[in-house]
Amino acid sequence: MSNPVLNKIRLTAFLLIFILAGFFANQLLISRNEPIATSGDISSGASNADLPALEAPVTLPEFSLEDMNGTRRSIKEFTGKPLLINFWATWCAPCLREMPLLQSTWQARRASDDLLVIGIAVDDADVVAPYLEKTGVTYPILVGQADAMAATELFKPDYIGLPFTVFIDAAGHIVGSHSGELTPDQLAVALGALDALTQGSTDLATARQQIAR
Repeated sequence: MSNPVLNKIRLTAFLLIFILAGFFANQLLISRNEPIATSGDISSGASNADLPALEAPVTLPEFSLEDMNGTRRSIKEFTGKPLLINFWATWCAPCLREMPLLQSTWQARRASDDLLVIGIAVDDADVVAPYLEKTGVTYPILVGQADAMAATELFKPDYIGLPFTVFIDAAGHIVGSHSGELTPDQLAVALGALDALTQGSTDLATARQQIAR
């Protein structure tokens, strides 16, 4: 085959490769500039920026669970005084470690009636009852499985996992929350802010800042 023919074939092949490379590069650029759809917006084509951001509730949301006697109770029945709500489970080791601290707090504050401690067990009542009897926990306990887990979901995005504690003032405002095992110092700071709010020596915004530190 003559050199002119070979040269023409080589030039044609080069041009074809160049055109194809340009085409695929352009497609890659387009795909990178397109918004990525999530499972919730595949059909609408909405971007992540269009999705509403999760916000934590500012007041205690309504939910109801059974107490240890099997009676359905609304959480709003326990408002009217400062409230500590602790979500826990018998299978959660950090939950069990902090319960003696909550029990001692309940015993110390029960006489003055200026704080109510409520435990919410994300668990089966048949498992919770013998555990409470064994450990001597006496503060009120509400219990449930799917419905108790649904109650924790009401506190997102603050709720991450168990244990989870929420501090509420007498008017039902959420003053602060804590994910993870509480230390005595952390509990003292939270209750100090809650007490100051109750006594009128601080305002809600300042109390929230103190707990959030």
